[in-house]
Amino acid sequence: DTTAASRGPLVVKKDGLIYAGALAPSTKTAGVPLGFVSGDKVTFFYEPSLPSIIAENSTIRTNYTNFTSLYVDSYVPAPVVPIIYDADYSETLIQGLATQVQGLVVVSANATSSSISSDGLPIVYTSPDAPLAAITEKDVPAGAIAGGYLTPAKAQVLLTVAYANGVTDIESLKQVFA
Repeated sequence: DTTAASRGPLVVKKDGLIYAGALAPSTKTAGVPLGFVSGDKVTFFYEPSLPSIIAENSTIRTNYTNFTSLYVDSYVPAPVVPIIYDADYSETLIQGLATQVQGLVVVSANATSSSISSDGLPIVYTSPDAPLAAITEKDVPAGAIAGGYLTPAKAQVLLTVAYANGVTDIESLKQVFA
């Protein structure tokens, strides 16, 4: 359908609901529909736009073009970025992991009450209800990174790719996740 132009990748489920490819529903989340298909008629709920993380003027596209490079050094080990749940952690775990990992993704239903932090270790907070609920900058402890509408797995992939491409300081990572 011509009204799908400029909407980026789309997913249409059997029930006719249309989702943005970057925020498609998974087995754990329902997703947020952008429109629906009924017979030959396509109806969208919103004007066309790309998710800000992959938009033409996004931080990734304008500041970190190496994210799209086809040339990868296969001898560099992949960064280790585990996902932990806010309710199931201990300070000993965080201290033990700090020298073994390049970052953490914390799944937190209420990030404002969380105290998981580490000097120099990137910590990204995500919601267990993402992409239906977002974690914003005001929701995370000082020095942490807000994962926005990204699911924990998507935040893990983005942090891993960022780290593998040399984006390791907290302020630059905040721009990538903005």
